[in-house]
Amino acid sequence: MIEIPNESLHWAIAKLVQGESSYEEIKQELLNKPKNKRNSVEQFTLKSETCSNCIKADVSKLPGIYGNPSQGEIKISLNESDPKGNLYFQHGVYGKAYIRVKPTLELLLEWDSEVAIADALAGGSEEVPDIYLYFVDEDNFYYSSPLFMYTRNLTFETLPEIPWAPGSCTGV
Repeated sequence: MIEIPNESLHWAIAKLVQGESSYEEIKQELLNKPKNKRNSVEQFTLKSETCSNCIKADVSKLPGIYGNPSQGEIKISLNESDPKGNLYFQHGVYGKAYIRVKPTLELLLEWDSEVAIADALAGGSEEVPDIYLYFVDEDNFYYSSPLFMYTRNLTFETLPEIPWAPGSCTGV
């Protein structure tokens, strides 16, 4: 059995549909890709200089809804049908990924979504960077940027109402 990362399959499908490559070219490219090399772009890993206050999260306690007022909600759930691991990450419609627990207990996102998300994350490159979840405590984490912290059970419904009256802002 040949194991090919989801993002590589997504790009292969896009190349085929857009007529950039033939079936045989894509097949050869996928089969000849180095197995130990996830990708060639900069790796985002849990290093002391990246997140000195992060904890190693207890994966059994991760499932739930996490939210950020400007970035929306993320759902982490158990996925019993996944043979590689049991956690699944969903951020909106296109941000879907399996959460892989590395031997170092780091939590890697393995994208399982549309080509659009792979393209957005990679800045138009075929190679998608490794992205990890960084937990600062049991209820708060970020990925990509510590500016966008996600908090357990924070949803749009639980946020306070807008603190200004309608019509009080210029132009509204």
